[in-house]
Amino acid sequence: MSSTTERDQAARLAKENHPAALAAARRISETWFRSQALACVARFAPDASVRKLVTEAVAAAQASTDAYEKVAALAWSLRALLERGHSKDAKPIFTSALKDAGAIDNLVSRVDALFVVAQAVWPDPAFRSEAAAAVVGAARSTPSRKASVTLRDLALMVASTGGDPSAVVAAISDPKSRRQAERRIEEKVHFAARLFFW
Repeated sequence: MSSTTERDQAARLAKENHPAALAAARRISETWFRSQALACVARFAPDASVRKLVTEAVAAAQASTDAYEKVAALAWSLRALLERGHSKDAKPIFTSALKDAGAIDNLVSRVDALFVVAQAVWPDPAFRSEAAAAVVGAARSTPSRKASVTLRDLALMVASTGGDPSAVVAAISDPKSRRQAERRIEEKVHFAARLFFW
């Protein structure tokens, strides 16, 4: 069974059978998928277990030898905490993710990881400006079409939640992506942060 399948199995069990979901998550050998699965179990766990399980999920993410996976996997733990009402516990993990993103050598991957983290914390307005600034800062150092597309999507996400997307739009280096962002904002096209648990 692949790690993807094992993660999905743990996620399915998380809503209905906590002990089985936790056992399934802990059996996953790949740290990236184990961290995601443990965060999913935490999201649906009894209140008393949420923080402990997120600590375990964070440890799995940080055990990865891949800098991108180490940062991006934290997104699931962040969203689990926020959806369970633990925003104070999310703050140090968020700060760590932003700091650790600097170790991702591939600049496009750095932008991608930060955007996943930004989407994870987006439901909580207290995190939005810092998350957006981190993505914009990384993208400015990455003059690629993919980074511009990410900024386009971020601008729409900012606009969709009532913020001012002008600083994000101004940072888009690719003219086509900038025009798309401006047009879609004018047309009030919405872009919602991704779902992490289903």
